[in-house]
Amino acid sequence: MSASLTTSLLDFRRPAAQGLPLAALDWLPAAPLADGRMLRDQPEHGYAVAEATLDAFDGRLPALDRHVFLLVQAGAVTLDGATIAPGETVLLPRGLAGQWRNDAATRLLVITYRGEAPAAGAALSPVRPDLAAPLEPCGGPSAALLTTPAPHCVKRMSFEDSTGQFELGVWAATPYARQPSAFGHDELMVLLEGAVTITDPEGVATTFQAGESFLILRGMPCAWENTVAVKKVFLCFSEA
Repeated sequence: MSASLTTSLLDFRRPAAQGLPLAALDWLPAAPLADGRMLRDQPEHGYAVAEATLDAFDGRLPALDRHVFLLVQAGAVTLDGATIAPGETVLLPRGLAGQWRNDAATRLLVITYRGEAPAAGAALSPVRPDLAAPLEPCGGPSAALLTTPAPHCVKRMSFEDSTGQFELGVWAATPYARQPSAFGHDELMVLLEGAVTITDPEGVATTFQAGESFLILRGMPCAWENTVAVKKVFLCFSEA
């Protein structure tokens, strides 16, 4: 399954084959776009999800008018001397500017959120989840939905917009399974360890392994099962 505007689970293991064509990345207008697809566009919320393939580019990233989250799927991006390699993620906060360079055929998953302007004089820098930092205990799935013993869940937040609607972090859990439940937010998951099987409302089960990524859309009722411990980077967007 390819990422699209119509599915309730966007699978990023392959480039998007559907979605509305993109002419440019409006937050990086000078970058030459070889191909691009808009997968989810909600201008009323200032939120969008897209895939983009860039030709080689070396230039200035203008001050951003939104938060920009990037998952590098192929190629590499270098921002002010720091390189983001395939499989790595970074969040560029609103207001950030810098020197940008990307390789030819760099493919990006891009999730943007308008958010609120930073405070005057705020120090801005790219946010990269610390994958080695210890995680703290957190709440788990509802006991009423579990079909297994309750898991032990831990996480660490990396970024939270002042609106509380855009969050980035790292989460992990011991094995568990739960019945279908509708997601109350969009959530991108980039698996770092383990594997998880997601079963959609039609009963189609898809298993994702470490190194793979997917996005579950708000309102999608899906079942979850991880028979081994799982760890992920997550990015969540919630409507106000």
